[in-house]
Amino acid sequence: MTTFSSTSAIDRNRTRFRWLFGSLSALVAIFLASLIVRRTGSYNTVVDGWGVDAFELSMGGICLHRYFERSWRSTHSTTSVFPLVMGAACISWALGDVASTIEGLGGATVPVPSVADGFFTDFFPVCFIAFMVLIRRGNRSSLVATSLDGLIAALGAAALSALFIFDAVLKASGGGELSTATNLVYPVGDVLLLALAIGAIAILPNVYRRFFVLASVAMVANLVGDMFNLLQPDSRMGYVSNAAAWPISLLLLAAATWCQPAVTDSLNTEKAVDTENAVKERSAGFLIPSFGALAGMVVLFTAAAAHVGSPPSAWLPGPFWWLAQDSPSRSVRPTH
Repeated sequence: MTTFSSTSAIDRNRTRFRWLFGSLSALVAIFLASLIVRRTGSYNTVVDGWGVDAFELSMGGICLHRYFERSWRSTHSTTSVFPLVMGAACISWALGDVASTIEGLGGATVPVPSVADGFFTDFFPVCFIAFMVLIRRGNRSSLVATSLDGLIAALGAAALSALFIFDAVLKASGGGELSTATNLVYPVGDVLLLALAIGAIAILPNVYRRFFVLASVAMVANLVGDMFNLLQPDSRMGYVSNAAAWPISLLLLAAATWCQPAVTDSLNTEKAVDTENAVKERSAGFLIPSFGALAGMVVLFTAAAAHVGSPPSAWLPGPFWWLAQDSPSRSVRPTH
């Protein structure tokens, strides 16, 4: 009887999950369609400001609610706080958009950096912690190693950014050094989280892969939006992608949080996880920094080519080269 009731509860939760995220996905699709048909640069405070703010805050709330869901609360692990940390990351970004909306009321120009940028940039370390909590849950022996991998990737991306992009963007934007550094935080942060998610897919058991696959897609959406915002904010694609990237990303992160099953602490589960981890542990050491270095080089070299006058095809033989072409000098700032 207990088993039957438990199965019924799981089925009901799955049905609610599908309806909820199906409705939210339809809402995002409508918003995306409205961006496509509207004039480039148009802005409606109710829809693009407060509406997006409310949507993003609700994504953080959905992540937090996962923590209080019965199946998740039944686990007894120090890593059970994962939905709370993921929710805090989403809410941090949403609060940045709220601050940006308030600062821009009446057509005012939002400075860089601003209060909004403080909330925006807080998203990245908090989201990094959320990813690491889940990696810790899936591979107990790899937390320190994976943390060091992330640090190596961060230092590598920061070095490449300082070497190839900083001066070029500084000259193109006409802003100050602090403003330029702030604008570069976003794509670099996207690259680091993407590298961490891809590395986690490779080293963690199958039960964790659904979350990190969705998280990887979310980070790609962020990266596209933030790169367009950095290089071509006034273009048609820049307008659409920058406005839609983060609502799409936060929706995917919220869905991924609910897709992640509550891993029990049963002996059989622990043995299965440890056996799978033992096979993969040998390859985990350099995987994440390798992905981080590769992704960082692709994004950062593309941005550098756009501003120093080198032919993009000589830097990047892929679909991103055209993004950096004909990027005029302009003031660059996030308009999420």
